[in-house]
Amino acid sequence: MGDVESLIASVSPTRPVILIGHDLGGLIAYAAAAQLPAGRIAGLVIANAPHPNVFQQLFLTDLAGFPPLQGQLAASSYLLTFFPSDACPMPGLCPASVPEAYYSNPNENGDLDDPDAADYVNLIRLIQSWGGAPPVDQSLFEAWNRTPGPTYDTHLTSMLNWYRAILPLVFEPLPDFTINVPTLVLWGTEDGALVEANVDLGTHASYPGAQTLDAFIPDLKVEKYTDAGHFVQHEKPIEVAAEIKKFVDTLPAVSGPK
Repeated sequence: MGDVESLIASVSPTRPVILIGHDLGGLIAYAAAAQLPAGRIAGLVIANAPHPNVFQQLFLTDLAGFPPLQGQLAASSYLLTFFPSDACPMPGLCPASVPEAYYSNPNENGDLDDPDAADYVNLIRLIQSWGGAPPVDQSLFEAWNRTPGPTYDTHLTSMLNWYRAILPLVFEPLPDFTINVPTLVLWGTEDGALVEANVDLGTHASYPGAQTLDAFIPDLKVEKYTDAGHFVQHEKPIEVAAEIKKFVDTLPAVSGPK
């Protein structure tokens, strides 16, 4: 959130901004919109990212009913594969001693300087399981291969550490992230990593007693796409861009120099 606040101060020191976030970036965007000083953010746009308070309540409700593995707990179970088996937050459920090697081994087919789908097959399978058709191509293989790490078996460590750091927070008390700016949530319902209950309004059919998204965001619009998944902004770029423009056009004009 501090990084976001500094970026806003740098790029728009005199006018509030519209903040847009997806997935982990969306979690940060929710928190920033709730906790940064008033007047820094004029509107919030979220694409398939859960509100921290809602997600926590859904996750812990499903955990309390375990077994069976169901709901948001089941959808989030891939997170355990990012932890080394000797540092597992739920002992016995983390299968790999070096998760980075499981998800990315650019020496798999002997072409160390030319990473491709053969090297990242397990990472690609994971991303595809989240629903829709993510844009996995050669440029992404090369970008993944450039992420920091001391060896080819650990170069995804910096990215996986985001998940390793955030999962324990699910079990700790969170602040009340109430958001008092207009908010648009764009949601692909085929998301395999996030259950649709994250964007329920009013009541939850499967989570009685848990708070719904509108309990934390008074000025809220949710737009669902039944033919898209976790990467809705890639799968429906024209529709998402049009919806964002329509939302921005409804926001009050902000005076001051650009």
